[in-house]
Amino acid sequence: MIESEGRLAWSTDGCTRKDGGYDNEDNEDDDVIICSCNHLTNFAILMLTDDVNSANHDKRLSIITYIGTSISIVSLIIALIILFSVRILSTRIFLIKNQCIAIFIAQVLFISGVEHARNIKVLCGLVAGFTHYAFLSVFCWMLGQGIYILLQLGYQMLSKVRVGKWHYALFGWGIPAVIVGLTAAIKSGLYTNGSYCWLSTEQGGVWASIGPVIAILVVSISAFFCAMRSFSSVKAFKNKSEMNKLWSSLRAVAILAPTIGLTWLFGIFVNLHVSFQYIFAILNSLQGFFLLVFQVAANEEIRTKLKLRVRRVVATDIVLTSERPSAPAQPGCSRTEKDKHLPMRVFVTTTATTEIQSKTIGEVANFMP
Repeated sequence: MIESEGRLAWSTDGCTRKDGGYDNEDNEDDDVIICSCNHLTNFAILMLTDDVNSANHDKRLSIITYIGTSISIVSLIIALIILFSVRILSTRIFLIKNQCIAIFIAQVLFISGVEHARNIKVLCGLVAGFTHYAFLSVFCWMLGQGIYILLQLGYQMLSKVRVGKWHYALFGWGIPAVIVGLTAAIKSGLYTNGSYCWLSTEQGGVWASIGPVIAILVVSISAFFCAMRSFSSVKAFKNKSEMNKLWSSLRAVAILAPTIGLTWLFGIFVNLHVSFQYIFAILNSLQGFFLLVFQVAANEEIRTKLKLRVRRVVATDIVLTSERPSAPAQPGCSRTEKDKHLPMRVFVTTTATTEIQSKTIGEVANFMP
């Protein structure tokens, strides 16, 4: 619906009349015509509780969604390749890795199925259910990040709490399955009666997603303020100039906001005005990109491990093997005519080799130029 000359009217954007599209095939004079409309995918529909008047903005919001989500998916692939390559077993990296996987699954399902599977009711319901599950997983892993931050800050109320990786995994992947299962059991039509392959806004089904999101955001906001309070109380921070304090605070906000889901706060306001849909679509369609930049690329531990891994590969290639097809034969090491064309493997027995073998991984990295 759009507003035209002070009245509400149907928007014809993206709509065409179906062949023979009359409500009564025997009477083509019938006033009712059946149309097929191609609604554009808008990331903000995840938080819409009603059909907001945004028909005139659908195309632009759709472009933002597709571009942002595409960048995010590519960023998540890069992030996951790096995270699996460095093989860091800490809880923090475990959380980041699973959060990247959850966002990747959610965004791929959203961009490929929420709008495109509408013509097949059963498939549309499955896409809606799995997309609901994936985005709930994203939020549960965000909450896991918030809980981890609170535990690391050492608050007295949480001093006796011990949370292992399996607790985070059970929460991040298990709780969403319970919510989706209950939603489908109570009213399965919530997944098939909407304008998109998503929870229906007409029957209030979308609150099965928005409700848990708001609850998780409350915890995330608490974790954020606790973290900022601890950050600002550090002596090194207090000794900085005002400009450096501002820069450090902005950096901390940039790192924490997409990690614990603060950017989704704008989703609460998408029902008020279309401008919030733009902000929401831009910030959250790019969530994977933000994670790559602020949680992977900016992580000193990951950078160090990645450099060591690259240098170890280079060091091994240089020290252990060398292709020398034209190398002259050494005394006592003659080669037959048959294998002269093969590369010679040179085993270096110099003092440098002995030193490399006795050094730790970190020392090998320093040894390499």
